[in-house]
Amino acid sequence: MIGKIEQENKIRIKIKEKLNGLPYIFTAFYNYMDSDQKSYLTIKHYIEYVSDFMDFVTQGVADDEFYKNVTVPQIREYIVSLRRRNEDGEELKNSDSIQATR
Repeated sequence: MIGKIEQENKIRIKIKEKLNGLPYIFTAFYNYMDSDQKSYLTIKHYIEYVSDFMDFVTQGVADDEFYKNVTVPQIREYIVSLRRRNEDGEELKNSDSIQATR
């Protein structure tokens, strides 16, 4: 069993690796949350959520300034997309707890 510090360090390393492939705004977001003393697990999840949103908005073509062009309709469309998932060709509703975390 590893201790909390070791676990946090492993998560921090994974975050740093993920940030290498993302626009700089994600590093700024990371620094903000780290300076605000968020747990690394929380930071990891937030970065994943925003990265998922960026992929949705840019259709997988990362753009350093994607956030400057986001529209309200895109945000609404993304929220609607979180309500459903495709599983084996069948569209299923996500649970409220899944929707709340995204």
